[in-house]
Amino acid sequence: TANNNTFFGRLMALKQACAHSVLWVARNIHRPILRMAVSWRYLTLATFIGIFALSIGLVSTGRIKQTFMPEVEGDFMQASIDLPQTTPFSRMEEVAAQLDAARLQLERETADVAYLDPNTNQKSRGVIRSWSQSIEENSIRAYVGLTPPETREKLRSKEVTKRLEKMLGEVPDAERISFALSGNDDGPEIQIAILGENADDLRAAVDELKSKLLSYAAVSSVRDSQEAANEELRLKLLPGAEQTGISIADVSRQVRQAYFGEEVQRLPRDGDEVRVYVRYPRDDRRTLESLQQFRVRTADGREVPLASVAEIEFAAGVNGIDRRQRMRSILVEAETQKEERPKIMKELNDEFFPGLLQKYPTVSRRAIGEAEAQAEFFAELGPLLILSLFAMYMLLAIVFRSYWQPALIMSAIPFAFMGATFGHALFGVAFALFSYLGIIAAAGVVVNDNVVLIDKANQMRGFFAIRQLGAAEAISQVDTAYRISDDDGAIWEILPLAEDLDLPEETVREGLVLGFRGGPIELLPHGEAHVRGRSLKEKAAETEALGYTLARVRAEHGIVEAGVSRFRQIFLTSVTEFVGMAPMLLESAAIAQFLKPMALSLAFGVLLCMPVTLILTPVWYMIGKDVKSLVVGARRLFERGWNGPAPAATPAE
Repeated sequence: TANNNTFFGRLMALKQACAHSVLWVARNIHRPILRMAVSWRYLTLATFIGIFALSIGLVSTGRIKQTFMPEVEGDFMQASIDLPQTTPFSRMEEVAAQLDAARLQLERETADVAYLDPNTNQKSRGVIRSWSQSIEENSIRAYVGLTPPETREKLRSKEVTKRLEKMLGEVPDAERISFALSGNDDGPEIQIAILGENADDLRAAVDELKSKLLSYAAVSSVRDSQEAANEELRLKLLPGAEQTGISIADVSRQVRQAYFGEEVQRLPRDGDEVRVYVRYPRDDRRTLESLQQFRVRTADGREVPLASVAEIEFAAGVNGIDRRQRMRSILVEAETQKEERPKIMKELNDEFFPGLLQKYPTVSRRAIGEAEAQAEFFAELGPLLILSLFAMYMLLAIVFRSYWQPALIMSAIPFAFMGATFGHALFGVAFALFSYLGIIAAAGVVVNDNVVLIDKANQMRGFFAIRQLGAAEAISQVDTAYRISDDDGAIWEILPLAEDLDLPEETVREGLVLGFRGGPIELLPHGEAHVRGRSLKEKAAETEALGYTLARVRAEHGIVEAGVSRFRQIFLTSVTEFVGMAPMLLESAAIAQFLKPMALSLAFGVLLCMPVTLILTPVWYMIGKDVKSLVVGARRLFERGWNGPAPAATPAE
């Protein structure tokens, strides 16, 4: 009593109480539930399959969003506005002022979530901690530092970008407007490459795809890789101009000499060379009106107006030609939410692209960016996963000396996906790349739990020999033999045949009380033991010759008691795994969000697979026995004919 009053004494008492409570749950709650599940095994199996189908439906119907990379709350944003390269600098300044006005409005509206930086002791201006803006060539850039995501739980970083974009308003002449967050931004969510050698069909297909993308409410800022091309001046000879001895090369060369210049001399200066060009004065080169007075010199020295020999037109130039798979390519990009991309891409693949490719047979398409990376990941993961499952099956088959039990053990692997699905649904997190890695990790834990359960069942259901000893008969000289007395005082000798036999005396006594009729012990008819292994068959034959009767624990009793015996190990493995992952699940810091999908898959995959191991695996075990009985019965019927049921065995006396 004195020891119990100390701190360590109370701690040990608490430990024992917890251990006894787990055992009490195993014996008084889990055992009745497991017996009922095994008795109604086909209904139990249908229930688990229904729940698994529900988890698949949550993902396939889009209730749980899917994305390749997890969405992470970033604390840095980059705003970019791209204008045509011919935009005057004054217009660039107007757009920059428009963006700055949006910043001021955002600061006023988010003043209630201002954050005091403990390092600098400075308070942020609303949600904005820092702002740096610049004009670079034809682009306006703003580098924005946001307050830490954990300080504004009700205002997500993506919502901040939406507000700033809305406050910016319309920029009609902008070629591209983007607001990128740090952490997981890999460019536009939708990136599709249209391939083809026919330039007209390629351009038409790109325009139709852009129109289709603009029809989605969740899609914005649709553009292609050829939009930013500069306008260029194109010259085309008029009919009959060749009669003057002028070619298009002559016209182009003389126009270039006038506006770009012709090198006439190089002067050495300070160890370098200075090139001297002759060209039109600056004022004439700054306006295209000078082309109206431009004259072209013919081969005989005459000068004719440019307009009399060539047609002048403006057209979009080509910045560059992209090629993919040895074909000309135009990249179409669009901004949308990560969660909406799979739905949009599925609709495009099922409904839009078949008609587009049929209309323009010379073009093809290819999803790139995140979609391409996702396709490559699953293409590489599939064969590796199949190889690992095959290796796992072979190792289990060698250890258990069975082809059926490894499949039984691995049957719980798909249910790790079920647990991960419900975990993502509970926390509202989209399925991502790391979610599948977490499922694979959870599958390893689940397989380990099933190995523990099935190994215990095999130990309890090992073969043994039994006989009743006479009054003066001595026990066998075998070291492993032992005696048990029943309620009537009769002595029974138990001779284990399996090396790892784990046979509780309570089970044998219960069989003795019931006279081995309908109890936990089944007696095997002579020659019908169906034992596996040469050495075990030899032992069985020897013991039968000595007057023993072969016996083993019935399948239903053995798997139920194995589940009760291993309840504590499986329960503690699952719960401790879940509790160990809880800090990451509840962490709100931005850096933890990147690994949160993997933590959800691992934690809930292991936790929700616990009832799969404790209930569904025994159900599969009994269904396997049912199938085996049907196969054996059918084999007897077709090979030897039906001679009636085998005679019931009686214990040897």
